[in-house]
Amino acid sequence: MKFREHRQVSFCIRHDLRLEFPQIENGVGMAREFIDRFEEQSSHFPHRIKTRLELTLVSGVLAAPIINRWVIQRLNEIENLTAKVQTVKNEFYGNSVTVTGLLTGQDILNQLRDQAAGDIILLPANCINFDGIFLDDWTPAMLQTRLKKPIEIIDNDFVTLIEKFK
Repeated sequence: MKFREHRQVSFCIRHDLRLEFPQIENGVGMAREFIDRFEEQSSHFPHRIKTRLELTLVSGVLAAPIINRWVIQRLNEIENLTAKVQTVKNEFYGNSVTVTGLLTGQDILNQLRDQAAGDIILLPANCINFDGIFLDDWTPAMLQTRLKKPIEIIDNDFVTLIEKFK
């Protein structure tokens, strides 16, 4: 006679193990990793910077609410710093493509051209490849020339960025 034991199985997700799972690339894991890293970095931000500065962070549709909720809110707590997110829709590949990593220089130009873009435009590093080129063969320098605004590429290191203006 065979008996089967029926047990309740509980699952526990540990933050310290999540990087070992392949789901990190599915957007959800990347978002959580970004938020955790940003929260850790934000504890090192100064309370104020010397000169008034307005930053515009470029984002795809998918990440914009996360950028607004965590990054913009926290950066705006720094005296003399004003930050906003500019959500860019992907016209090049179609509006169903909502990730920042597939934005093109042309889409960024077309959607920032008539906006008050502040003093500096921040582009996430995943917008460009290792050669510094967008998917439409534009470069950040081409975009900077057309927008007439300085562009900084940011690879989620907000401490180093803020240090430049401290």
